[in-house]
Amino acid sequence: MFSPRDLPLPLVGAPMAGGPSTPELVSAVARAGGLGMIAAGYLTAARLAEVIDATAALCDDPTSRRSADRPSGSSRSAHGRIGVNLFVPDPDASEGWREYRDLLAEDFPGVDLPTKPRWSDDDWDAKIALLTGGSAAGPCDAVSTVTFTFGLPERAVVRALNEAGKSVGVTVTRPVDAQAALDSGVDYLIVQGPGAGGHQSTFTVAEIPATADTDEAQSATAELVRSVRALTEEHANRIADDTPTVPIIAAGGVGGRSDVRALLAAGADAVQVGTLLLTADEAGTRRPHRETLLARDRDTVLTRCFSGRLARALVNDFTLQYTEVAPAAYPHVHYLTSPIRAAAADAGDAEGLNLWAGVGHRSCRAASAAEILEDLAP
Repeated sequence: MFSPRDLPLPLVGAPMAGGPSTPELVSAVARAGGLGMIAAGYLTAARLAEVIDATAALCDDPTSRRSADRPSGSSRSAHGRIGVNLFVPDPDASEGWREYRDLLAEDFPGVDLPTKPRWSDDDWDAKIALLTGGSAAGPCDAVSTVTFTFGLPERAVVRALNEAGKSVGVTVTRPVDAQAALDSGVDYLIVQGPGAGGHQSTFTVAEIPATADTDEAQSATAELVRSVRALTEEHANRIADDTPTVPIIAAGGVGGRSDVRALLAAGADAVQVGTLLLTADEAGTRRPHRETLLARDRDTVLTRCFSGRLARALVNDFTLQYTEVAPAAYPHVHYLTSPIRAAAADAGDAEGLNLWAGVGHRSCRAASAAEILEDLAP
C-alpha cells in the first residue's frame, strides 16, 4: 500500500475543497513525483467518481474506478499517486445559528439566505462505499490512499479501506489526537500546525487549536511534529523492537524550501503544501482569491465566520465584521454563508469571500504546479 516514504518527491498537494483542487492540479502534483490529493469535501459520491476518473486520465494512469475498464496486464503507473480526502461528519448541532442568520439577513438584504439550519454528512456512506469497492461503480483502483479531516473514521472503515488496497491517513492538530489515531490503526498521520490555511482539522467543532503568530507558526509546527514523532516511536516499540514508525506528513504555513527542510528535519517524511498551490496555473481558485493572494498585502486570521469551524483566511471586510460573533456550528454556517460568498464571487468582490490562506501566503506566485513544487523540493 501507499506510504509517504515512497514518494519520489516528498511533497503532498493539500486537498482544498470548494474548487481549487481540480483534476489538473491533483494530476500535476502526482506527475511531479508528489502525492496529489482530491478534495472530496462537499462533493457527492457520484461527482467524486467523475473527478477520480478525470484525474486518473490526466495522470496517464491505465487504471480507472472500474476494473472492467482497465487494460489487461496493466498496473498502477508511476503517476498514480492519487489520494482522496474525506470530511468526517460532525454532530448536528446548530446552537447560535439563528442569531447569526438574523444578523447576516439584516446586513445582506439582497441575498436569499436559508431559513432553517442545514446539516449534512457529506454523502459519507456513499463515498466510503465508492472507495472500498462496495458501490455499483465497482473498484476505485486509481486511488491509492484515503485521508480524513475533522476526526477519526471508525476502525471498520480503516479496515475496509486497507482491504481495498488503500492506506489510511488522519489529520491531527494535537498529540492526544495523534495517539488516538495511532491506536485506531491508521497507516500514517498528517500533522497540521497552527499556520495552516483553511480549516483547522480539530476533532470537534468547538475546539480551539493552538495558535501562533506568523513568525512563530513554523517553529510551532516543527515542535508539534517532533512531539508526534516521539509518540510514533513509542507506539512502534510497544508492538515490537523492529516495527517501523508510522509515517508523518507535516502541514501548515509552508512558505519556501527552508520550511520544507525544517519540517523534514523535525521528523516528517513528507510535507503538505496548500496555499502556495492556490495560485498555480492548474488550480481552480476564484479570481478575486487568486489576485488577493498575489497582492501579498494582508495578514491572516483564524475565524469561524464562513463555515462555523475555525479556518485561517486572509483578513477582509467579512472577517473583520463577523469573526467575533460567528457560532461554532458546522456545516450549518457553511451552508448559511454560501449565498453570500457566491454573490461576492459573481461580483468579483474579495471582501465577501473566504480567502483561505496559511501564514506562508506571501510566497505565492503565478506559476505552474511543477514550477512551484520544484522551488520547494528539498
